[in-house]
Amino acid sequence: MKFFAYGMNMLGAKIMSLVTFPQYRGVARLQGYQMRFNKRGHKDNSGNTNLVKTGNPKDMVYGVVYEFGDSYKGDIERAEGLGFGYHSETLTVQLEDESIKVTAYLADEGDINDRLLPFEWYRDIVLLAAKQHGLPNEYIQYLESIQVAPDPDSARARIQRMFLENAS
Repeated sequence: MKFFAYGMNMLGAKIMSLVTFPQYRGVARLQGYQMRFNKRGHKDNSGNTNLVKTGNPKDMVYGVVYEFGDSYKGDIERAEGLGFGYHSETLTVQLEDESIKVTAYLADEGDINDRLLPFEWYRDIVLLAAKQHGLPNEYIQYLESIQVAPDPDSARARIQRMFLENAS
């Protein structure tokens, strides 16, 4: 399975918590899409990452392609929320000079709300992953500009902050 990670699972520590020895294929670009934090989190109504097709060739989402055996597909599907507001799609991304087909997880129409904000720690994990993989400065600046909300669950926020500190 070739998996296009564009949110939290871009982070090496996150994907390795799901898949033993994922094969890192590299940074990829998905043209004609935008990455937004507009997918409703089912447990907390926060803004989670989503791919939105714009059709505009100037719009670009950067992510990471990982490859692993099909035996991990169920673990990835659970982590990505398949059936809980996300569905899988096969998309074509540009990986260096090669176009490849990948599996990506996108929000279901009924779970999209453009007024949602991500929790600060959630956005910061995506930002750390973007920096970890050397995504373009303009993309990192876009992520830094995302308005965030404080997590009302202080215990969860503290755990995620500790994860962030250990992953950096």
